[in-house]
Amino acid sequence: MVKQFKDKASISKLCKWASLPQSVFYYRPQDGKHCVKPSTHTVMKDGRVLPNEKVVEDIKLALCREFCCYGYHNITDDLHDLGYIVNHKKVYRLMAENNFTLNAKISFIEKRCIISSINGSVYFKRVDRIKQKSKSVTAIIL
Repeated sequence: MVKQFKDKASISKLCKWASLPQSVFYYRPQDGKHCVKPSTHTVMKDGRVLPNEKVVEDIKLALCREFCCYGYHNITDDLHDLGYIVNHKKVYRLMAENNFTLNAKISFIEKRCIISSINGSVYFKRVDRIKQKSKSVTAIIL
């Protein structure tokens, strides 16, 4: 409606008459994302530049070790030890893109109790209740 009467009155008066903010009248949507695109390469401490595929291979090797249940923070520390200059956000993005993240969430911890033995050593026993869709599972971790 504002475009029809644009030549008969000013745009600001027409927008006030139509109860329309001027920013809405002048808004033009843009194509694509407005953020910085993710990097495709990673820098090493010695100055070499490697593609992200090599970083993903090193992440996969770190996760394939025996008794390994690492999150992205520990993987970031391992990559720093290997000489990569990379932050935890990039490691999380690469792990999420390649389905390396664990999607399990523990809803709450029910109770913790301390068990001490006769010889004086102390053990912590933690009982976790993990809720899944319709049933709850109790796991005892020593």
